[in-house]
Amino acid sequence: MMAMLKRALLVLCLAAVLPLEDGAAQEHPLLAGIRLAQTQFNGWRYGNHMHRRQINCVQFVAAVVQDLVGRELTVEEQRSILINNIGRLKMLNRLVPRNDKRIRGVQTALLEMGVGQIVSTEEAQPGDFVQYWRRRKSGWRGHAALIVDIERGNGRACARLLGAHQTLKRVGIGNFYVELNDPDLKIFIVRFSKKSTS
Repeated sequence: MMAMLKRALLVLCLAAVLPLEDGAAQEHPLLAGIRLAQTQFNGWRYGNHMHRRQINCVQFVAAVVQDLVGRELTVEEQRSILINNIGRLKMLNRLVPRNDKRIRGVQTALLEMGVGQIVSTEEAQPGDFVQYWRRRKSGWRGHAALIVDIERGNGRACARLLGAHQTLKRVGIGNFYVELNDPDLKIFIVRFSKKSTS
């Protein structure tokens, strides 16, 4: 755990501010996520009721995106990230296997906003957003977060994630790794960029 945190801090120190073509700078998405976790969402619990100081994974991702773009998200942008634009839940079980854009969450939102670039699992790096789905007996279960660190080797890429995690019961760095190239996952990765090249 300590080694992973040291690597994440090194990445943040090296890439805390990304230069833009117009000479301006933008905060690294991972740094923005850590700042929000330590300030705005410090002490919040995992859950669906923000008015009760609860936050779930997609709500946290939406908050980070809103912070990065420097404005309130539109209703459509929020719905896309929150994946509440698909109607009934049973429809999810039809949409995930087809990789429908409505279940790609933050990837779809950033692309449609013109501030995202699709990233392959091989190109993924700290600060990229991820939305993934895993099949369970009861249907597909999803999660969204920011990549903190990736350990690569033996043909595998395992990522540690920053987000609102049910297992932690709060916002933080997850106590688990996600294998980005797991064939049983439907995974969608996107890199935030003020100048999109999608």
